[in-house]
Amino acid sequence: MDVLHLIKVITAYKHTAFSKKVKLETEANHDAIEQHPFVDLIIKGKMTDLQYAAYLSNVYPVYDIVEKKLLAPQSILARTNYIRKDIEQYSNFLNTDLSRLYVNDEWVQKLKSGDEVDVLAAFYIRWLGDLYGGQILAKNIRFNSALKFKSVRLCIKVARELIELNASRDTDVFIGRIKNAYADNYNLAEKLRNLPALNA
Repeated sequence: MDVLHLIKVITAYKHTAFSKKVKLETEANHDAIEQHPFVDLIIKGKMTDLQYAAYLSNVYPVYDIVEKKLLAPQSILARTNYIRKDIEQYSNFLNTDLSRLYVNDEWVQKLKSGDEVDVLAAFYIRWLGDLYGGQILAKNIRFNSALKFKSVRLCIKVARELIELNASRDTDVFIGRIKNAYADNYNLAEKLRNLPALNA
């Protein structure tokens, strides 16, 4: 085995070990958000148009901050333009101003003042969620351009490379921030669940 090939093998092993460790140690947090009653409606395809539109308009600023701080211009991973398009379509379809349902200041302010690891953690939970489970959920969503990628396989590869390049130097810190991001997402779901306008 030549040196170059050996380096590639070792690098691949490290990346695999990193991904497995992150997934294993954040699995409970991932499961908690999926089991939240509000998110469960999305997963089961039972969420109303207004509920999903409210959810989308609340996570939009998260995507916007992450893209501006992390992604290169014109990245194949960019989502904000598509999310904004979906929000506009929902707003017109429902004939309502979705900004009245905005409750996500806490998470957004954390990201604005946070460091690159906080931003990367938000990227991890939102983008990987869209690239995996989001592809199944899209079938039950009326306006879903935000969940459509030109090449899901390529985007997953690029996303994982971006994460490993920036986070593998201190895996434990990254794992801690992912848990925080899941908690912020959970708190958002709880606020939306309790909004009177979404339960009328």
